[in-house]
Amino acid sequence: MHRLLKMLLCMGFLFACLNLLDTVHARPWRNLKQIPASTITWEKGFIGIVNQDKTRLYHLTASGGLGIPFLSKGPSETELDARATFIDRWLKRHPKAIAVPVEAYPFFSKTVARIYIWILDGPDNLNLDLVREGFISGSSLMTNLRFEDLYVTGKQVWTLRKQAAAAEKEAAKANKGIWADPSYRNANPPGKIFYPGLNELADLERAAESLPDPSPSSETGKEKK
Repeated sequence: MHRLLKMLLCMGFLFACLNLLDTVHARPWRNLKQIPASTITWEKGFIGIVNQDKTRLYHLTASGGLGIPFLSKGPSETELDARATFIDRWLKRHPKAIAVPVEAYPFFSKTVARIYIWILDGPDNLNLDLVREGFISGSSLMTNLRFEDLYVTGKQVWTLRKQAAAAEKEAAKANKGIWADPSYRNANPPGKIFYPGLNELADLERAAESLPDPSPSSETGKEKK
């Protein structure tokens, strides 16, 4: 009986330690809130970070970031520069814009979150303006997760879907950006919005969950460096 009690106490202590570690290394995609868009530093590929925190990767597109960059053909340097310039000018014209989290999930790691956001300033929407200028398709703004797993409502997503279709048609009519390529237009009818499949996202989540959490000492060492 004494040995059984000792074993139970040890198991209880072990579970408490594991729970504490999980709290210390809380998944960064669990608790999100709106933040000023001006606090995000943007890279050319629509990826942004705040205060050099690379555990939270903010994205302006949903489906576009699921692919592995070095295995897929990306935009040219000229296109990336044009994107970056447009985003920079848009944000300067909208200093009070906010970044609204839409969905988040692990990105090839248990401690790194990929966060899809909308950047809004009243009725103005940076994501939709990127579609309107032909930088991206409307389909790239469609969410990967189920509506019940989003930080916004299904009604908001459906409204954005209709707006994205209209913006896409506008860009195609003006032959802007991606719509200047006839082969792209033929393969992607303007205004027809596609939802991405969930299999690719599920694969990413399984890969992330199979990775070990970094130890506190290794994280501290990285911060000191």
